Amino acid sequence: MATGHPQRTYGPPRRAPSRRQDSWEQVNSHNASFDGYQSPSSLGTSVFGIASLLQLPPEMSDSSSYQVDRAAEFVDAMEVEVYNGLQEDPHDHAHFHLVRYKAAIGLLEGLKDIADEVVQNTEQSNPDINNSLTKSWRGRIKGVNRQSHRSSLGFEATTATETMEEPSKKELRKAQAELSTWELLTGLLNVRKPAPLPDGGDVNDSIQGFLIGRGVAHEFTPDAELWERFLLENTSAREKKAVLEWLEKCAGRESSSIDAIIAELAESAGTDQGTWTSGFLNTRERIKGEKRRRGIDAPLDSATLRTSENTEPLVTQLDPDAVVRQGRSLEKSDALQDRALWLTCFAMLRRGMRWQEIKEWCEERGEGWRAASFGAACDDQQSRSGLAGPQAGMLWRRMCLAAARHIGMDQYQRAVYGILAGDIKSVDPVCASFDDLLFVRYNALLLRSYEDYLHQLYPERFNNLVAQKFPALASTISPEDLEADTTDYIYRIINHPSALGDASDPIKAIQASLIANDFHILITHVGLIIAERANQGDSSTRLMPPLPSYPYDKRYQCLAKDIDAIRIMIHIYAIYEYVGYPFPLPFDFEAMEYVIIAYIDYLRSQRKLEAIPIYAMLLSVETRERTLAIILVDIEDYSEQERLVTLLESIKVNLPRVVIQQYLYSASLIGFLNEDWHPLPRYNLLEDTKDARWPGFRIRREFGPGQLSFEEDRMVRSVEWYLYVNSDWEETFYGLSYAMRVFLLSGMFNGALQLVKDLPYKVVSLKKSPQVVGKAVDIFDPKLEVRQMEQPQQQQLRRSTRASSRQMNDEPTFSEAPLAEKDQFELDLLRSHARPYFEMQKLCLALEQLAYWREFEDMIIKSPDFTPEHRKELTKLLEDLTTSIDPILHPILTHSPDPANAHHTTAIRHLYLPPMLLAYLSARIFAASYLGAEVLVPALELANVVAEPENKGLRDAFLKTGYMPELVRALASASRVLIRLNQTVAVEGGKKAKRGKGKSRFWVGESVDIWDPTKLIT
Repeated sequence: MATGHPQRTYGPPRRAPSRRQDSWEQVNSHNASFDGYQSPSSLGTSVFGIASLLQLPPEMSDSSSYQVDRAAEFVDAMEVEVYNGLQEDPHDHAHFHLVRYKAAIGLLEGLKDIADEVVQNTEQSNPDINNSLTKSWRGRIKGVNRQSHRSSLGFEATTATETMEEPSKKELRKAQAELSTWELLTGLLNVRKPAPLPDGGDVNDSIQGFLIGRGVAHEFTPDAELWERFLLENTSAREKKAVLEWLEKCAGRESSSIDAIIAELAESAGTDQGTWTSGFLNTRERIKGEKRRRGIDAPLDSATLRTSENTEPLVTQLDPDAVVRQGRSLEKSDALQDRALWLTCFAMLRRGMRWQEIKEWCEERGEGWRAASFGAACDDQQSRSGLAGPQAGMLWRRMCLAAARHIGMDQYQRAVYGILAGDIKSVDPVCASFDDLLFVRYNALLLRSYEDYLHQLYPERFNNLVAQKFPALASTISPEDLEADTTDYIYRIINHPSALGDASDPIKAIQASLIANDFHILITHVGLIIAERANQGDSSTRLMPPLPSYPYDKRYQCLAKDIDAIRIMIHIYAIYEYVGYPFPLPFDFEAMEYVIIAYIDYLRSQRKLEAIPIYAMLLSVETRERTLAIILVDIEDYSEQERLVTLLESIKVNLPRVVIQQYLYSASLIGFLNEDWHPLPRYNLLEDTKDARWPGFRIRREFGPGQLSFEEDRMVRSVEWYLYVNSDWEETFYGLSYAMRVFLLSGMFNGALQLVKDLPYKVVSLKKSPQVVGKAVDIFDPKLEVRQMEQPQQQQLRRSTRASSRQMNDEPTFSEAPLAEKDQFELDLLRSHARPYFEMQKLCLALEQLAYWREFEDMIIKSPDFTPEHRKELTKLLEDLTTSIDPILHPILTHSPDPANAHHTTAIRHLYLPPMLLAYLSARIFAASYLGAEVLVPALELANVVAEPENKGLRDAFLKTGYMPELVRALASASRVLIRLNQTVAVEGGKKAKRGKGKSRFWVGESVDIWDPTKLIT
């Protein structure tokens, strides 16, 4: 039902009027920041298809939703802390950086707490979740059972990131991985970007001052202090140590527990864990039995003794190196137990367990010799390696390397000694993931750099004798590993066959980029991937306009469709920004921002509206305004709109700029900003007809309000925000006029009419006028032209003390006086700004009445009889039409406050006024057939109206558009119809019927009598 005509049932339905309110602030420029947003030839998909284009999940899991909400709170707290902190001393540069750094670290700690909560909650809801083995460790244990202890075959790698059968396990592993990521970032920032000193000094200078204070190392300096000095003097070593400690912590958290591994190993070996404290029982019994059979007490020396399976020679002694020294085997179950013990020792070293713990574990099982061989018996792990013995453990590390390179040992035994020696070759065969490979290499690099440090700085204390006697340590690391760039080195590792399962893991890719110190590259590539997907094929999204076709690495594709990875990336980006981490140039910051935009749009799709302004603050000003403009238009709920406006104002977002971007963006969708755009050449309001009831044409059937297109709907909703934000009078009406110009010049009557219905001029005037005139008024109300003044005698009476009580109670009388010159000027200025929208609204309402008229014409034609009810309705509709058309019979759309838009105003006048007046003529000619000849007199007067001097704009519109011949023919047709109707009356009645008394003679006494054939002068 048409708005304003509740009694009518014809006409298509409208979109329900939106509920609007509140205000705006001034903006200076309109088009400058939107130059790059020309509409594509194919609009393609909706701008809000980002989530589906990136294959993001349609709904968040409960844990993801919790993390999103809590993370937004911490980001908001960071921004508030920075704002408040900077108020203390806004001009202190050092204070500025310190406040931002502390706020960023607060965010980082908050993100760690969130991830830790998710891990703990998942573990509490699934108590046995960590007791089961991961695929990685199940594979290792199976390998222990099927491999010979002398085998040098590589481990068949599986990864801890493989898909778990149970969703709870998968959720736990992902939460653990995220927690590990925040811990990694914490460790790296402590080394790469430590907290700035309050006085602005450099942290490295502070370290050097500390070392100078401690004095120069001498021959009695403890080995542990040498290790400490090495770390303090070498930033790269501190970073590697931090990464190694992180890898150890990750292994302890994300892998299966040691108890679960031991239990599975014991079961696999066919023994009870308790028997592990008694040594190799089965082999001992075989040796004792052979001694009893031969009746000897001396050490057994039998070349013929074989294992129970008779497959290999059995050892005859049980000292730790008997298997290697004799080249013989243990009984099968003992061999399995031995390999299981080595695997467990490897697991403990890989987890970074304290040496004291390893020592106690080994001694509990009667295997103290193993701990002694690790160096755990004499060093309480004050370094990455044992420091006891000659030359800070140099000799001991070479002994470990010799054991690691011994081919006859089990691969896990070799791996254990390889870790202690800093060897890569001996540990690689048991590596099952990127983390394992990285651990081995960083451990080797750290130990190698430590020994180089000792040789270079303390040559008098650490001579080359050991290195000369044991040169093999120099081969633990290849020259390529030593000289490799960190970034290249990390990505060589992740492309290793043992790490292939991690290459497609999004969070692992983020961790690798943090270690490689190339996060800027990762987020840029992800942004490029998002941009490509958002504009793939024939699709185009204005939220993310296409970027130049830069190549990107396909290994990052997994990140672009993982919302948790995207969330992690943008928080890392925020932390880096606030700690002052330098992003190397040149890198595409626009591509980086696309990752944030994708996350913001996903928040919108999940109705996480409060978080949108928070993350928008991470964008550059121009991108922020464009993004908010596009996203906010999609939010139609009244309460959500109000809430967002409040939030945006609280963080000082320039809302006027955002709304400008909204309607400029919508105009770009329509194509209005394209260089090749031109106004519609002709508005097809009329259609030809041969029916004598019309003058050769009538209002077109298809014309009239209908379903809004996507582009029209977006434009209407974009300017509806004017009533929410604190805009001034000029800016509000400029935006509304802009939207109306776009609609009318593009021939989009539906959009223009919907804008009139949602934001009628009078409502806007009442909303915006209080801030300019002090009260809510219709600025075109004629009453504003005068001011009311109390009569002087009334004022005298009211001041008189002799006035009677009756006189005092009388209402004061007023007289009207013209406004003061200043007030009149201000009123004219306000009207000047509002007039284009005011007049275009009248134009749209007149078009709407023409649409109603066409609908009623069709109803009358189809009705078998013209009833009195039809006459009454037709009369009322003609009156409404006349009222709506009247404004365009006077000068209209001849004024534009902005000269740059004057040509658009002229184009609208030429496009609509001539066909509208012709349509009005056709309506009156049609009505005359049912209501009588009198309705034609105003139609015939249109010639005078067009010819009036003040209507030059209307006359020019007819002349320049070629509609003047149609006007002349229509007026002639009206004259013929009038004569015909009078003739019909005369013939049917014998004489002209008397007209009712008091019948109006129109404007200036016109009468149809001059066309009455019964009164013609002969």
